[in-house]
This record gives sequence, structure tokens and C-alpha cells, in this order.
Amino acid sequence: MTKRKELFQTLEQRCNVDDVENNGPYCCKREDAWLSEGYYFWEHIDFAHAWGNLSYGGNYMIGSLCIEYKDEDLLDLSDSDDLCAFEKAYEMLSCKFKTERITVAFVVKFLREKTDVSWKAVKAIIERSFNVRKFSALEKGIPVSTNRYSQQLNLRPQIQWCVIERSLLKDTPFSVVFDSDISPQAI
Repeated sequence: MTKRKELFQTLEQRCNVDDVENNGPYCCKREDAWLSEGYYFWEHIDFAHAWGNLSYGGNYMIGSLCIEYKDEDLLDLSDSDDLCAFEKAYEMLSCKFKTERITVAFVVKFLREKTDVSWKAVKAIIERSFNVRKFSALEKGIPVSTNRYSQQLNLRPQIQWCVIERSLLKDTPFSVVFDSDISPQAI
């Protein structure tokens, strides 16, 4: 069954909306890309705004697309089954490569290159990618208890996608939905 999900990519403002819409989304090839090299997106637009304010000093654009995918296209690290399998791979690699620092990206790359996985994208909840307290709109939760626990059900988890294979994005229109040069700040 095909699923659809709207995703948001934050980009530095370079006064090039037409170029962004014609050529986006853009691949992240940074060495410290945490899920792997790929096309990074936020699942919630408020995090795309927060990232633009933090990373680009408020001088940013947000592009949006609606991705169509099947379950087998996605390594969903917000799903307990996929996360458990990923943890086992991490533990195995930690034993095998004792001198290496095993990161999320290392495990993703190893699984894609050395196994027969079919997924083309990774979805994960990232903790503390930035301080959400600076952006009160991002801190939404419901208390789990009325008396003694301070825990909350997080209504705005920081969910990121990394589309590794561009083929998953083919024929998907990419449009600018926010431009800091012409729009008021969202958060």
C-alpha cells in the first residue's frame, strides 16, 4: 500500500526561489550528516522554521513536497520493530569494529552496502537536535499524571527523514512554502 507524507526542507535564503523550486530538494553531503548522505526533511513545519532560525539566523526558505512511499521503502526508527533490528545491527558492528566510533550514519551505510535491505529512506526521532525551549511552539505535551510525575506525552517530537535514494523523490513537485524575505516569522 502506498502512503503519502508532506515533508519540509529548510534551506539558506539566497534569493533564488525559482531555482529552488526547479532544482530542489537538495542533498546534504556533509560529513556529519547524522542519518547518512541524503535529502533531509522535517516532518513538522515548525521544526523547519526553528532550524532556519538557528542554522541560518532567520534568513531561510522552506521547501515542501509530498512523498509517496511503501513500507519497504522506509527504515522507520520511530517503529519499535525497526528500531530493535537497528539496535542489534549497532551492537554487532560495535563488537566487530572495536576501534571505530559507531554512529547512526555508520550503521545505515553498512546495512545499505553490505546487506540486502530495500529501504530508500530513514525516518527517526532525534532528541535534543536543538533547544526547543527557545521556541515555545515546539514544546507541546500532555502530562501523564496529575500528581507526582513530571513526564509528558510529547505532541511535537523532532522527526526527521533522510531520503537516501533520489528515485523516491522523482516526479515529486517541490515548492517554497516559506521565504524569510517576504513572509513574517512563523515561530
